[in-house]
Amino acid sequence: MGLPDHAVELKGGCDCGAIRYKISIPPVEERPLSLSKPGPTFDSPPPHIAKAPHIAVCFCNSCRAASSSFAPAYIGNPAYMVTVSCLPQADEPSDVSLEGVKRLVERDQVRSDEGRPPFVPAVEVMRPGAPGAKGTWVRFYRGAGCNGFASRSFCGRCGTSVGYHFNMFAATNPRITRPDGWEDIMDICLGTVDREDLEKPYMQPERWYNWPTALPWIQELFKDAPGPRHPSFFTEDVLE
Repeated sequence: MGLPDHAVELKGGCDCGAIRYKISIPPVEERPLSLSKPGPTFDSPPPHIAKAPHIAVCFCNSCRAASSSFAPAYIGNPAYMVTVSCLPQADEPSDVSLEGVKRLVERDQVRSDEGRPPFVPAVEVMRPGAPGAKGTWVRFYRGAGCNGFASRSFCGRCGTSVGYHFNMFAATNPRITRPDGWEDIMDICLGTVDREDLEKPYMQPERWYNWPTALPWIQELFKDAPGPRHPSFFTEDVLE
């Protein structure tokens, strides 16, 4: 089905409320093309290439293990569409989770965002070394093959996996074409979206990344699910 053509805002965050985000998606005519392999001219994009954001399940081994899910789903966003608000860690010791913790905010979309620190661009918080991450519960992990251009972010208080930052134009990753002048991707874990937004029918995954890597029983489970199957995370390549 895919995201609606009109502008939409999605909200969500980690389970305890220490990390909250907003995804401000413009009308479809203002959405850029997704990343692509070098070569294609974006005046005449490949027929299957997706616009961003879009929602996909990734079957690569890294996403499966890091998310603890056999079908990890993400909203793949240009990072400039994502803003983040993080509560300070200063009020609790760093080892507080050893004794168990409770939610910091109510499980209510409006109240969760009341009285919080300002929402700031995701690249200022959700990547290693970002100044906005200092003194918060945001933590990072670089999985296999991530090198210096990608990292996963999670809440160090409740353990929720929140996102995946990826810089397309990093020197260590020259095989990516940067569309429309933007270079940072901020994938958000679909399960962290607030239920009020997630229950919308257009929030279903619409694409399937790294399909050949999926375990056989997983392929059988999702064989009738709608949407193109891709051999990697490049949407211009589609499996028949």
